[in-house]
Formats: sequence, C-alpha cells, structure tokens
Amino acid sequence: MTEVRFDAAEPHALLKVEIGVLSARTCAEKQQLRCRLVFGCDGMNSIVRTALERIDPAFGTSTISTPSAGLVFRAMLCANPDGIKTTQGVGVLSSSAKGSMYGVRNAAHAESLNMLPFAGDPSAPRPIGCARVSDNWLFQCATAEEVCDKLDAVYPQLQARKRLEPASVEAWVKGTGSTFPQPRWAGCAVRVAQGGAAAAAILGDALHTFPPDLGQGANSGLADVDTLLSAIELEKECEKGKTEK
Repeated sequence: MTEVRFDAAEPHALLKVEIGVLSARTCAEKQQLRCRLVFGCDGMNSIVRTALERIDPAFGTSTISTPSAGLVFRAMLCANPDGIKTTQGVGVLSSSAKGSMYGVRNAAHAESLNMLPFAGDPSAPRPIGCARVSDNWLFQCATAEEVCDKLDAVYPQLQARKRLEPASVEAWVKGTGSTFPQPRWAGCAVRVAQGGAAAAAILGDALHTFPPDLGQGANSGLADVDTLLSAIELEKECEKGKTEK
C-alpha cells in the first residue's frame, strides 16, 4: 500500500494499492479500493498513520528516551551447549520447561553472551544474541576470522571456531543488525468520517513502538486487538438496541 486518503468530507476511505508481481498475473498492477473501515497495522513507519496525520495532527507521535533505545541487535548460531560441563566456562543462566539459557561471561569486559533456548528440538543450534552500542568492539569486526579471533580472546570458553556456524558468522559481518527504537506513540488512534460513514484505526507498532527489552510490543498489540473487538461488540449491541426499539 503506497497511499491512503481519508477525507472526513467523503463517505469512504480511499486506498491506493500497488499489487506485487505475483498478484499482477490476475489483477491490475495498481488498484484503488474504497472501503468503510481501514485498519493500519503496518508497523512503526505506518503509511496509514502518516496519511491520517496529514488530516489530523493529533496522529503525530511523541517519544521518550530509554537506556536501550539506539542499541544494535545482532545474532549468530552456535552449536547446542547441552551436556557441556559448567567447569568448561559455559554456565546455565536460567532454565525453564522449554530449555536452559546458557551463557559465557568475561568479568573484565562486564559483558556476557547468551545462548537462547529453542522450543522444539533440544539439539538445535542456539542463537547468540548481542544487544550493544553501535561501536561495540564485536560489531567492528570486518571479517569472520576477526570475529573468531576476538571471541577467542575475550571468551575463550566459547571455542568460537568449534561452536559457531560459519555461515552465520559471515552473515554477522555482512549485516547491520536491527536498532532498538525509542518508545513512541501516536496521540490519536481512531478517525471517523462525518456521519460515521467510514472510519480508520491504527493498531500495534503503527500506534505505539517499544524497544524489545521492555517486553511490551507484542503484548500491547494484542491488547489493541482486544480493545478493538470489545468496541465492535459494543457497537453491535448498541445497533441491536436501536433496532429493537
């Protein structure tokens, strides 16, 4: 979707949609759709929210700063450490029914690398996730060999060359990772046309964005859906009451 026009003076929201190559075999490459209800669930850079902001500045966003905002996250795969003795320097940081979280530490660097558990195959490789400032020493490595050299120097107990999957190390070097966003929220979530002939609502990351360490992103999105469904049910009850009268 490349454009949304939602004019309160018109009875419908007008969406301009660009159909992908596969869909273009059966549809025109570009379509205009008229609908009475639009849900903007298109992420933190929501086209729907941006279009609504042009109509009503209340859809603009506010931000606050948190310690994790701006951190860069990258991950690589490591051979499963199950069965390794903790005396070898790989410790169990936490355990659950779905598996144990392992990790390696270096007190001098005040850092650790954690190997997250996977639900399912207990022998599957574990992702090592790193959330660091963008100029962290591990992010400055230019080659896979340099990554292993530095890991061997700081975390010798990891045995990087033995446990890390080469393809994932190469992907680490070539990739840029993802950046934790600042908490951000829109000042308005719903727009209704005159007379209620059409409406638009934004949900999830389009409405509010959180860095993942707060553990609120998916939870808040689910709460949005629950609130929306409750509002729809309430509207149905109101309409039913009007009809019965």
